[in-house]
Amino acid sequence: SKNCLTILLEFKYVSLKDLKLTGEQVRAKSLEELAALPAVTAELDAAAAQARRYGAALTGQYGLTDLRLFAVVGVGLERVAYQAVGASIAANSGSKTAVASAVNSRSSGSASPNAS
Repeated sequence: SKNCLTILLEFKYVSLKDLKLTGEQVRAKSLEELAALPAVTAELDAAAAQARRYGAALTGQYGLTDLRLFAVVGVGLERVAYQAVGASIAANSGSKTAVASAVNSRSSGSASPNAS
């Protein structure tokens, strides 16, 4: 069989209004600061839980052996934060993983890694 990567992305959104921040304030935050905002953390947790449910169903129905799960949260139209939920559904212990070191900034239009 061909090598392929099976990825499940679960998307959530937090508005700038809900955060009571401006686009400029959000763009100025580091990934760690962004992910630590209570509303972003809550949506990352909700997305991770949903990804686990969908992942389990897909694994059961299609016998996927290397399904990679990601929780993704759009923060306004300014930033995107995400976390890897697990390397694969089989390896996912259900514990919260660290937020991945990637942020997409609307102003630059490219991912910029942040060292942890």
